[in-house]
Amino acid sequence: MEQQKKLSLTLELVFWVVTAIIALGVLRPISVNFTDFPFLWHNILIIVVFITYTRYTFLWRHTLLAKSYAFRFLILLGTIPLVFFMIQNMNVFQSYLDDYGYDAFMDLLKSPLSNDRKEGLLQYIRSEFVFFSIGAISAAIVLPVRMIISIWRTNNNKGV
Repeated sequence: MEQQKKLSLTLELVFWVVTAIIALGVLRPISVNFTDFPFLWHNILIIVVFITYTRYTFLWRHTLLAKSYAFRFLILLGTIPLVFFMIQNMNVFQSYLDDYGYDAFMDLLKSPLSNDRKEGLLQYIRSEFVFFSIGAISAAIVLPVRMIISIWRTNNNKGV
């Protein structure tokens, strides 16, 4: 049993390192080209939630916290405000783009870029933010269902 906990802990740490590498890779074009991007922390949050919640949805039984009732209930209760927060952040981002357009980001550039490169970078920012926002919101809606199934299976398999 101790060996299984070590493997679960190792797997969890590996997944967190992979999540950090992916987040850094996705956000690198933004951090390299902008001095102070206003949605950076929201972007980090949605990337981490997307990857972590998707991983928990499919690989829950292999996680370190798979047997913890407290963590499952924490996910069930914490996901509701998290979903609303992510929806609100996505709305703020979309409203920011609607109100100020892409030109608002141009003041934050570290160095001047060609028009094609500016357009490509701004399209990248919008696409990745919307992709990870929708993915994180979807994963945050699916994971509580997975937690309910996990709780149900744990309770019903005790007598077996």
